[in-house]
Amino acid sequence: MDMQICSRTANLHVSQILVEQSSPERRHPDWVLAAPRVRFCVLCSFHGLPERHLRKTDPTGRHCLASSGCCITPSPAHATCYRYQVLQTTELFLQATGTTRERTSVAFQSRLGRDAWLQPATTGELARLAKAGVRRLLVLCPAFVVDCLETLEEIGLAGRETFLAAGGESFTLIPALNDQPQWVTALREMIEATV
Repeated sequence: MDMQICSRTANLHVSQILVEQSSPERRHPDWVLAAPRVRFCVLCSFHGLPERHLRKTDPTGRHCLASSGCCITPSPAHATCYRYQVLQTTELFLQATGTTRERTSVAFQSRLGRDAWLQPATTGELARLAKAGVRRLLVLCPAFVVDCLETLEEIGLAGRETFLAAGGESFTLIPALNDQPQWVTALREMIEATV
């Protein structure tokens, strides 16, 4: 249920970006997506975790982060692996919205301390995307069901500044689900199913 709500919200914002400030002949989504000078991308920014947490919760003790393909190789560790679940959530988002992998990036925000954290960091990814030619960016934070300092300030203000300073032109932060009625109903149903 929450993926459907997220999908509808994202599709609304994608449509808005595709037609914003464009001439009538450029309002057709196929033209905008094909135009070489108008590059559009979706960034899914998830809350970060220190890598040690993934290793600590790996029931096999040898799978998570042991190789670059650990999330692709089937393993019982996936049941408790945050990174694997992030990638699966992103895949469900892509399927629900019809967004392509080529136009989607995943990153991790809210890093603290000196430990190695999941990569790539959102701040670095924002700059990388702009320098790679992405001009229009749609950002969502699927790990947050309610907007907070980590979405509004860290991404909405500081993240926007990073992207625009690196050459991006348009930055849109999709609001969290917050108090949308469908989300409240879905949350109530999930709670009732567990009590």
